[in-house]
Amino acid sequence: MGIPTQAEYFDFVAGKIGRWAPPGDGVFTLAAARFVPPGEARTILVLVCGEPWQWARDTDDRKHAAIEALIQAARLRLSEAISGWENEADGATGDVVLAFQLRPGCLNQIDPPAGRWGEHHATRTLAPFPRPDDPPAPLS
Repeated sequence: MGIPTQAEYFDFVAGKIGRWAPPGDGVFTLAAARFVPPGEARTILVLVCGEPWQWARDTDDRKHAAIEALIQAARLRLSEAISGWENEADGATGDVVLAFQLRPGCLNQIDPPAGRWGEHHATRTLAPFPRPDDPPAPLS
C-alpha cells in the first residue's frame, strides 16, 4: 500500500472530454490516472469529473475557455485524489475505481461509472508521480 511512483495519466482537452456511458450520462471525465500501488498487483483508477451545468451558462466563445479552466483545475486536484486514495478506497480489495466531482475548492466523491468513462478521448501518458508539470501540493 502507499503512494505510487508513476501513473498512466489520461489527458483531455475541451473539444474531447470523456462522456460517461449510461447510467452516468451527463458526467464527463476531465482528468484521470491509473496506477499500481507499490508492492501490489491491483490497479487504482482515479477520475475527476465535471457536469455540463459547470460550463453551460457560458456563450459558445467562453464555453471552450470555461471547459479548459475546469480541465486545468481537475488536473491540479488529481494529484490530491491520488495521494489520498487509500482513505477513499475504504478497505476495498481488488481493482478500485474512485470518482470525484470537481466543485469549487474541493472534490466530492461520487459513485464511479458503471461502464465507459470516456477514456477513448484521452491522450495517455506514463509519467512519474507526482507529475513533473504538477504544481506543488498546498501545505495544510
